[in-house]
Amino acid sequence: MTAQLMPLTRTKTAEPEKPSAKSDRPHSVGTLIYRAFLLLLSIATITALVMGAWSKLNPTTYDNALMLPEWQELENQLITTPQRQKIPGYERDRFGRGWGQQGACSTREAVLLASNMQPRSEEYRRHSNELPQPTKPESCKIKNIEIWDEYAGGSISIVDSARHVDIDHIFPLSAAWDLGAHSWEQTRRQDFANDYRNLVPTDASANREKSDSLPNEWMPSDVSAHCWYARRVAYIAVLYELSIPEPDVERMNKACRLFGLFAG
Repeated sequence: MTAQLMPLTRTKTAEPEKPSAKSDRPHSVGTLIYRAFLLLLSIATITALVMGAWSKLNPTTYDNALMLPEWQELENQLITTPQRQKIPGYERDRFGRGWGQQGACSTREAVLLASNMQPRSEEYRRHSNELPQPTKPESCKIKNIEIWDEYAGGSISIVDSARHVDIDHIFPLSAAWDLGAHSWEQTRRQDFANDYRNLVPTDASANREKSDSLPNEWMPSDVSAHCWYARRVAYIAVLYELSIPEPDVERMNKACRLFGLFAG
């Protein structure tokens, strides 16, 4: 019996798929525009974040006349102590009864006049290196002025009365007593209490909140004022040879180091 031969069949090798015409084409114009938009949006977002951080950390103060030394220079001159020890005997009268006089005005009135953002005359320039010394009592009336609150980073309007504004001792009197002033002569303590370099106007509520705290316990609500405040505290400590507790120095150093990242 003759075997029947089966016809040979060729196995068809699968050909690779040709890429579609669509994948061969470069990205469409719409896709490129969309990607460019995302890139620009990312750049704008990063820029906004950096500028926002800078505005928070870059101090904008009105006391440039003091020519405050840089933090590092002040830190090197500080007298430090492990902690603040309470010294018995503090009373406000140890630094004089109320405010001293600056011409016809009290120190409080003179500070407010010097802080006026819209001076009534050249006599009350904010950038003056000393407090005004008006000769006429009527010059001491604090009305219809606007002052800058360094702690809050905003202005305060005074229309008929300045009762809502306090004059803060940047280096608190009670803290000064504990950290060296208890051994001073009475006249030196009075000079300290009326030294314009240690005085700043602020909203009364902020002053009460601060009380006699130093930087480790209290900092201004305006973040941009933190390094400025640290330098002002250190500046007064150096001028009057007052000690600063080490935790406060650490907090002050941190405030200025953070500012330095943006300012440098």
